[in-house]
Amino acid sequence: MAAAFLAFYDRALLAPMITAAARDLRADPAEIAQAVTVYVLTYAATQVPWAAVSGRLGQLRTLSIAAAIAGAGAVLSGVAWDASSLTLARALSGAALAAIVPTILVHIGDTMQLQRRAVAAVNLATALSLGMTVGSALSAALAEWWSWRVAFFSSAMLAVVVCVVFALAGRGGAGAPVAFWSSFPRLARNPWVPVVLALAVIEGTVLVGVINFIPVALEADGVPVSVAGFALAAFGVAVVGWSFVVRSLVRRLPTWALLATGGSTAVAAFAVLWGVRGVAAATVAVVLLGFAWSCAHTQLQTWVTDVVTGARPLGMALFAVALFGGGVIGSALGVWAIAQSAYAALFAISFAIALVFTLAASLLRLRYTPRETG
Repeated sequence: MAAAFLAFYDRALLAPMITAAARDLRADPAEIAQAVTVYVLTYAATQVPWAAVSGRLGQLRTLSIAAAIAGAGAVLSGVAWDASSLTLARALSGAALAAIVPTILVHIGDTMQLQRRAVAAVNLATALSLGMTVGSALSAALAEWWSWRVAFFSSAMLAVVVCVVFALAGRGGAGAPVAFWSSFPRLARNPWVPVVLALAVIEGTVLVGVINFIPVALEADGVPVSVAGFALAAFGVAVVGWSFVVRSLVRRLPTWALLATGGSTAVAAFAVLWGVRGVAAATVAVVLLGFAWSCAHTQLQTWVTDVVTGARPLGMALFAVALFGGGVIGSALGVWAIAQSAYAALFAISFAIALVFTLAASLLRLRYTPRETG
């Protein structure tokens, strides 16, 4: 959970500081925003290699190495001298931290029955969201009242702690051995694999990509950086708060209904962002998106652990590739919105994407027969 916190803490740092970093580096905000896109891209692109590395070195040793590389990327981010160097440093951190969440999901899938996984996925979302909350709020405050560079140094210190803890723990956590290369044909023969991966792309576009640009949209309306960052930090607070509700719903509602309910709140959130500007409206929307993540995303994760049974290391890596590949699409949309000052159009497009996800995910899950029971 500490590693999960680090992954989303580091990921959340730059978005609230785009304006401040651009001013300090004498760059256009769209150039700095490209670093967010590249971060998500490298995060997605390195999922499969990390799955292979984890199988050879063991999960804990792999996570120790990943945390060390992420710490180096954070230090380089803090000493960046222009937009290009910042982008490269962020790419390094994104590539390193890609190892963390899929490894945790493999562990959950290997050690828990399907019903328990749904609750464990909510707990994981809580840890990730705490990281995002603290990262968003702290980076916004530091950018406003001190220096945006300090935020990256704090991530580096946290990465060192995680690295040392995993290194001292030894090899451990290797999980059930799964032949890496034979997993490819196993997944290729399963018709549900491309279905859930496509849903992950659609979800990632709005809940991983577009969501990072809510603070920038507020700043374009004259909202201070610190206030805009705290508005996004409400997402993490909301996920933590909603987790208590979702744990109860998981025991009462079928998965398709949870996907429909969570997806509908994402649709409503982007409708608010599309139609109403201001901090209050953005906060309401972000709280709704927190419920969508806690409810719909965790159930999609649980669904995937069942679909890729027998090939979980590769399957969960591909799921992360799809999710953050969608995040790249959403980030590209955000960069376009910054360049064109087209934030209303950005949220209108996101509304349509969220609607497609809600309908497709709930109806397809209703047709799916679980491979495992319990």
